[in-house]
Amino acid sequence: AAIPGGDANFLFAAAHSLFQGELQGITQIRTPSRATTTTAAATEDVAEHVAEDVAETTGPGTAEATAAETAASGIHWAFGPTLAVPQDDRWGRAYEGYSENPALVAAYAAPMIEGLQGAPGTPNTVQAGRVSASVKHFLGDGGTTEGIDQGDTQVDEDTLIRIHDAGYPPAVDAGTMTVMASFQSWNGIKMHGNKALLTDVLKGRMGFD
Repeated sequence: AAIPGGDANFLFAAAHSLFQGELQGITQIRTPSRATTTTAAATEDVAEHVAEDVAETTGPGTAEATAAETAASGIHWAFGPTLAVPQDDRWGRAYEGYSENPALVAAYAAPMIEGLQGAPGTPNTVQAGRVSASVKHFLGDGGTTEGIDQGDTQVDEDTLIRIHDAGYPPAVDAGTMTVMASFQSWNGIKMHGNKALLTDVLKGRMGFD
């Protein structure tokens, strides 16, 4: 199921204080896919339709409108999209995720990046109606034991990759300019100090530069 609130939170997270009411006249847009997937079965077919839906709404849509308004305010950087895959509704930030289904999160990733930054490889887009994206929070923030915020994601490597990494490869391929590391741990190792995941996997295997 998709998680209500994800789209609105994405818009607010674009620049934390900016969209908390400091500027007037901003546009809030909810993508049609939020309504159509809230009660939908978590299937690959649904994910495919969501991907098509998101691709349509980003021109112009949630991410592109957010980019234009953020850039117009003089801010260069959006703190989104959130690619967490919440697995426990007790997690206080579960509303930030697009879905508990990794296929749906993966479907949103690239269109949101392109809406914020422009098509991959397009030069000089930041502040020309676009802003830098920051995918977050790498990796596994939505899977902490008992939903404890900044807690410990106690899962095996296969589960970490299959569920919690789903959105990151398409986001990196779409050219995300930044990746925000998570405050949580994976099996007792703090993510900010996890060289194997941040350096070897994210930068090495996935090619984030």
